[in-house]
Amino acid sequence: MKIGPSKKNAGSLSFRRRRKKIEKEKIGGAFLLLAEIAAVAALAFAVVWFFGYRVRMTGQSMETGISDGDYLLLNRTAYLVHGPRRGDIIAFYPSGNPNANPTIKRVMGLPGDRLKVEDGYLYINGEEYKGTPDYKGIDDPGVLASEITLGDDEYFVIGDNISASEDSRFTTIGYISKGDIIGSVWWNLSFPNVGVPN
Repeated sequence: MKIGPSKKNAGSLSFRRRRKKIEKEKIGGAFLLLAEIAAVAALAFAVVWFFGYRVRMTGQSMETGISDGDYLLLNRTAYLVHGPRRGDIIAFYPSGNPNANPTIKRVMGLPGDRLKVEDGYLYINGEEYKGTPDYKGIDDPGVLASEITLGDDEYFVIGDNISASEDSRFTTIGYISKGDIIGSVWWNLSFPNVGVPN
């Protein structure tokens, strides 16, 4: 005489095992879906945080490439490895105040550089600057009336519209340290200036 589950009981056990397996698969699938959603959300947050930080231009100091009211995207990772380069357009906190509205200017002087304005022309390390933008006919040299030398963590910023720019030439802005820089401006969201700023 055979001892064991009846056919009815064996079928019931097999059904319960299949149901448990299906339930485990559903739970595993749900956890996998949640993990994928969390990973996509984290990636989206990181992209927005590092490359989609938005600031608004105030004033005409960066005309004609960036106009008053333009919305700009910053790259916050740009200076993790190295400092700004000459010609970079940056956003920074004036006077290092993180509660102030970010200011947008172009980096013209790097640590150790010598700068001055002579006869309306900008000189960097003894040579007349002939790049873009064209800084000629500077009426108000500010501190650049005589040659200055930047320190180890000092950057000199100037607005493209130099005749209407409050920048490192004046004590209200002064020299910028790397720690005050929020990021590099990499995209203008506003028409008609939409695109990579020059």
